[in-house]
Amino acid sequence: MADVTVVITPRDRYTGIEKCIANVYRCTPEPFKLLVVDAGYPAPLRRGIERAVRGRANAEIVDLGRVIPMEAMAAVRSGIDTPYVMHLDNDSDVTPGWLPPLLETAGETGAAIINPLTLERAGVDDGEDLRCHLYTSDIRVVAVEGAPYLIENKHFRRTAHRDLPTEVRET
Repeated sequence: MADVTVVITPRDRYTGIEKCIANVYRCTPEPFKLLVVDAGYPAPLRRGIERAVRGRANAEIVDLGRVIPMEAMAAVRSGIDTPYVMHLDNDSDVTPGWLPPLLETAGETGAAIINPLTLERAGVDDGEDLRCHLYTSDIRVVAVEGAPYLIENKHFRRTAHRDLPTEVRET
């Protein structure tokens, strides 16, 4: 029985999905479940997703049409039957050993949300080539006209990777 479901949703661009799926399988110890949310991928990328998960009994493609990632997560949440969920954007590039420490931390702390160190490369803006996307953050849920909204404040955002603290910190 899998302890974790990895959910991949598209972010602000569709590229990288096939590499993301390949890396999840290369770097994630089984058992795990994989949900790939199709939120309007162009047909050539959809065919690539289908090839990437073909023959994988633990993978499912979920068709939702054009929705934003948080709506996609909300839509698939009721179908997840594992104790833990890891959300990845389609352009995420996980590395070997990424998941076990997160599951261990979740089990030890009982925390509702565990953030891995997430780095990004410079792209649409200027700055360091490799920098922090997420190290620690404050996460709050607020009600707006009765609907819950997630508010996130990311600490160390866009800090050069060499300038980040090296210890684990609470989020």
